[in-house]
Amino acid sequence: MPSNTINISVGNYESKEIMVSLIQRDINFFSYTDPEERLAAIKDIFASDITWFDFDGSTHHGHEGLLKRSSFLLDQLKGYSHRANGDASVCQNMATARWEVVPEGSENDHEQIPVIQGGDVLVVEDKKIKVLWSYVDKYDEELLPAYNDS
Repeated sequence: MPSNTINISVGNYESKEIMVSLIQRDINFFSYTDPEERLAAIKDIFASDITWFDFDGSTHHGHEGLLKRSSFLLDQLKGYSHRANGDASVCQNMATARWEVVPEGSENDHEQIPVIQGGDVLVVEDKKIKVLWSYVDKYDEELLPAYNDS
């Protein structure tokens, strides 16, 4: 059962390299279309008690919550891929990075206009992502008509 509090340790911080790797892997776990592979990636990247606050106001808890939400999003985004947009920034145990969604096959074409633009902010504890906030600056409402119904 989800709790209404999140406990975060302070004082011990991971290296910048670990933090950057985690946020890059956070963005890239959407590249796993097979649910079993995605769940394995989720377990590798995220703490078992992860809380994900998504841009539409929804909140998702634990590995299964991330799997369910990511499956919903991937179903909405068939034919599209996520890619990083710029470098990650790190401050102690917090990292942030921007990402975008483009048609599959155009990930390396930086002239391709993204259909979704956003970013993630995360807090890391014990080399795993403990809290994740995802925000969206722009999205195609025709592409994601049911996005807010999840």
